[in-house]
Amino acid sequence: MERKLETLVISRLTNQKDVSNTEEIQIIKQYQWLKGYNPVVTARLNYSQEDLKLQFKVYEKNPIRTYRNMNDPVYKDSCIEFFFQPTPDSDQRYMNFEFNANGAILLQIGADRYDRFPITINPALFHVLCTTDQINVKGEVYWELSFSISWAWVQSYFSDFRAVPGKRIRGNFYKCGDDTTYPHFGTWSKVHSNKPDFHRSCDFGILYLE
Repeated sequence: MERKLETLVISRLTNQKDVSNTEEIQIIKQYQWLKGYNPVVTARLNYSQEDLKLQFKVYEKNPIRTYRNMNDPVYKDSCIEFFFQPTPDSDQRYMNFEFNANGAILLQIGADRYDRFPITINPALFHVLCTTDQINVKGEVYWELSFSISWAWVQSYFSDFRAVPGKRIRGNFYKCGDDTTYPHFGTWSKVHSNKPDFHRSCDFGILYLE
C-alpha cells in the first residue's frame, strides 16, 4: 500500500519584510506513540530569493528550557524541529534544525539517524528570535520561535540546490519534549514506526516552493 505523504506549498514573499499576510496553519497534525499531551503548533512559512523563513507558535504553558548552547540536546526540552532534505532526488542527506524555548539550536547533517554530523556555526546566521509567555486574544498562552535559513548557506552543503518556483524538497516538522513532565512526540507527516523515530526520511512530506 502506497503511503500518503503530506504536501505543503511554501509562499513566495513579494515584500521581504512582510510575512503577516501569510496563512497561519496548524503544522503538527498528530501526536503519535504517547497520548494525553497534545500542544497545538501553528506555523507561517515563506521564502524569498535569499532565504527560507519559518515562524512557529507553540501553545503550551511554562515550556521546559534547560539548554542554552549550540548543539545541546534541546530535544529533551520543550522543542520544535524542522528536518529538511533540499535535493531528495540526488542526495539523501538532510539537516535537522531543533530549537527549545530559549532559542538554542541543535543542528546536524547526514543521510540517516546513524550517519549524522554536528554543524557548529554562529547561530546568528539563522536570525533566531524566541519569546515565551505570549497570550493571544482568546487568552491562550504560547511561546513563539522564528528563524531563517539562507539559501546560499544551504548551497554550501548542497551545491545543486536552487530555490526556484516549483522546486520540490522534502522534510518534516516535529514537536517533542523527551524529558519534560509530559513526554510527547508530534509530527506533520505521519511517521510509520512503532516507536518515536523522527529520522525516517522515507516518511518526510513534500514541500513545494510557490
